[in-house]
Amino acid sequence: MLLNASAFVNHFKAFHLEISGLSSNKLERILLQLRRLSRDNTRAVLSHRQRAKRKKSDSLRTSTDLQSFIRKAERNLPRVMDDIRTKPTSKLYRIAQGYVAGFLAVLTGHRPIVFCNITKADLLEAEKDPLGRTLVWVARHKTDRAFGNAYLALLPKEADWLRGLAEISSLYGGEQCPYVFQWNGKQVQKLNRMLRAAWQVAGMTGDIAFSLIRTSIAIEAKKHLSHSDRLLVCNSMCHDISTAERFYTDVPNLSEVFRIRDLRTQALNSSADPLDASSDPESSSSESSCSPDNQ
Repeated sequence: MLLNASAFVNHFKAFHLEISGLSSNKLERILLQLRRLSRDNTRAVLSHRQRAKRKKSDSLRTSTDLQSFIRKAERNLPRVMDDIRTKPTSKLYRIAQGYVAGFLAVLTGHRPIVFCNITKADLLEAEKDPLGRTLVWVARHKTDRAFGNAYLALLPKEADWLRGLAEISSLYGGEQCPYVFQWNGKQVQKLNRMLRAAWQVAGMTGDIAFSLIRTSIAIEAKKHLSHSDRLLVCNSMCHDISTAERFYTDVPNLSEVFRIRDLRTQALNSSADPLDASSDPESSSSESSCSPDNQ
């Protein structure tokens, strides 16, 4: 808003100064005040962003947690699908959708809107290779204007899970619903609830959300991948690196802060001349006063 106000005043000064009845100095004072407000606002935004990052860092899931979940999802999903086909219940259907969505989130880093917008037609039109690997394109998602279609690269069993959800949706009123993830014949809007249900049934502890999964992936990519590889990962997740720096990077914890402190001390000690201590007058005076010859 402040940027828009500054742009308006600059435009007014450039093209309407004569008819405004205002002097150039008055408009400059307005612009100066807007710049001051903008600086104060920037401080507040950065401070709020860091507080939000600290809060999110406390609830982030480790890579071990995420790997444990996808192993359990991989092991439990066939049984859940079979149970739904023999005796369908709402609870089982919720867990099945949570397992599939959670597995795909860890696999791709996508926002939940990508999974919510997968249609049955997308599965029919998916690309396949001779090994049975499948590439599913999703046209509509949050950043489609910047990144185009989102995609999911799936192994045969993973594609079968999506087809299984599409198939059993008819047991829950989804015959006419075009979406794979649906509830009572309508597109799922709150997939986080299903993810949490599957997370709890899998025996995992702590809270979980798609945003936490996405943040964890972005952090691990920054820590362990080269810049070029990290750029590929960010693009596949449909966000750019600058966004990742602002919203998906954790803040240092207590041990990391003290490790940085030790590194600074190490740098100072490495660059210091070892003879400086002996040439320090106070050090020399202190040493001489404590020497046996002066006692």
